[in-house]
Amino acid sequence: TDLNSIRIKSAVLVDKDAAPLILDLSGELKQDGVGYSWSKPVTFSLSQNYPNPFNPETSIGYALPQDAKVKLVIYDLLGKKVKTLVDDYQPAGYKTAIWDGKDEKGNQVASGTYFYRLKADKFFEVKKMMLVK
Repeated sequence: TDLNSIRIKSAVLVDKDAAPLILDLSGELKQDGVGYSWSKPVTFSLSQNYPNPFNPETSIGYALPQDAKVKLVIYDLLGKKVKTLVDDYQPAGYKTAIWDGKDEKGNQVASGTYFYRLKADKFFEVKKMMLVK
């Protein structure tokens, strides 16, 4: 009954074709006198991709507490760059990038383990994911 007591960290929604839509609600819902609004993140963060393992695509969420130059890159097991998903200046907030399992040339990559690295301002983090066909 008290909206201030509800805490939702994340939710997975699907569209009419059952394709996943990622909704990141890890901020705080605050009352501003007019209604409720989501606060911006307080720290940089990189979420685990979903789904993982994945086929044919996966979503990668990240949080920016301030405007920043963002670079999100996929690497193979040997550390070779596979694809740059984001290379842009972005405003603060919760973001999601989708990787379709293809390299820079549009070729489908092989099943296996891949890494994704987020660099934003002075923050960077790497996480592992698996593509299974």
